[in-house]
Amino acid sequence: MCHSVKYMTALLEEPASPAPVRRVGIRELQQHAAKVIRELSEAEEVAEITRRGEVVARLVPVTPAERAFAEMLRLGEIIPAKNPGGLVGWKPLPPREDGVSLSDALIAMREEERW
Repeated sequence: MCHSVKYMTALLEEPASPAPVRRVGIRELQQHAAKVIRELSEAEEVAEITRRGEVVARLVPVTPAERAFAEMLRLGEIIPAKNPGGLVGWKPLPPREDGVSLSDALIAMREEERW
């Protein structure tokens, strides 16, 4: 397993630590977005965006695992799935007409290949 895969696996296994929360008024965010986002990113803080003191949204920093994943994608160390839906909608093959299970048929085929 390559180093970056081990690193990412280790990151994913780490328990998530509660991030500090900073409140940012929407006006401050509008006027100083780049500065606020840079500060939040560097401190790995979650920001609650407020309007008149009421929380209306949250900004959540990218995790180290997400950064590692993006870097691995960029380097071509992992390839994204062509069908991210996975097996959604998958249906098994119908049973064989001769009554032999597909597992048994596969086992028999493999044994034939050995001889």
